[in-house]
Amino acid sequence: MICATHAESGLDVIDSGLSPLDDTVPVSFASFGESNPDRVFYVIYREGRGAGLFSNVFHVLGHLMLAERMGMTPMVDMRRFPTVYNEREPVNDTWNAWEYYFAQPAEFSLDDVYRSRHVAFCDGKFRWQVFDNALALAIPAARRFLKVRAPIREEVEAFYKECFLDKTVLGVHFRGTDMKTAPDHPVCPTLQQMLARTRMLLNAYPIDAIFLVTEEQAYLDAYSSTFRDMVMHTAAFRTYDINSYHIRPYPRPLHMYHLGLDALKDTLLLARADYLLAGGTEGVASGSNISRMAQVWNAGRYKHIELIWNGVNPPWTPPSIVARATGKARLLRKKFFRHVS
Repeated sequence: MICATHAESGLDVIDSGLSPLDDTVPVSFASFGESNPDRVFYVIYREGRGAGLFSNVFHVLGHLMLAERMGMTPMVDMRRFPTVYNEREPVNDTWNAWEYYFAQPAEFSLDDVYRSRHVAFCDGKFRWQVFDNALALAIPAARRFLKVRAPIREEVEAFYKECFLDKTVLGVHFRGTDMKTAPDHPVCPTLQQMLARTRMLLNAYPIDAIFLVTEEQAYLDAYSSTFRDMVMHTAAFRTYDINSYHIRPYPRPLHMYHLGLDALKDTLLLARADYLLAGGTEGVASGSNISRMAQVWNAGRYKHIELIWNGVNPPWTPPSIVARATGKARLLRKKFFRHVS
């Protein structure tokens, strides 16, 4: 059984001799040659071009755990199955968007996979529902499987040493731009809620600095005006109300790659704060996959997690609300700066 998606990727497929698994974990099998006859590769991809970086990462992480459970060798293919982050030229010598940011989970290449006898394909869908207590499972799985590229780790470490070292840091993350009205997305905490809760935490804990993660420039402006030299942030690309992923023409070379890189570096640093303020409920920073991934990478070391939950946006957002949310939108082209306390 070969899914149409596989054929559309230009792969020369022959029958592998293996049968599909049951519907609990939909998998299809193919064969591309005679290499590695004693191994079954499990190709992980995201249907439809995927979503935000950490939506993709959680998708991959779920399938990595499934591959481990099934005794298969996982490989991530975002070359033949591209995402929104794929550029029209190689980045870091690869066309595979996963490898822009992470090493493969196994010591093989996709070329190895596509000349092998036994190759299984996931179905491209989220499969976290097959796991109980998914967040607890994600912590050790992320430690085993998610190998951030060395140059990115080194850049994050340099920022940490310059800005975090010897300070008690409150990490703050909340979404802006069109996430405020995105269908089925958690309702973003308001600026007033976040400022009030930040003041409360500063009064309650011995915090020296605030590390702010947001794609909304207006939120950074407000935090810098309110808390001044306490505020730290990276040089991530930000806008006023406009989704950075929708800007055409691109405002900088390799814009999509850099949007993913910005999110990755911010999340790695957010995971190293001492306290966390974010959207979420029931102990999970579920208001965004960025703060949720920071919680996974932090692995229980936060001294306190403060969450704000405003519910979930309806599956369809009335045009009047969208118009009000975006009517005053204006683009900040490339304002890169950093406050260091």
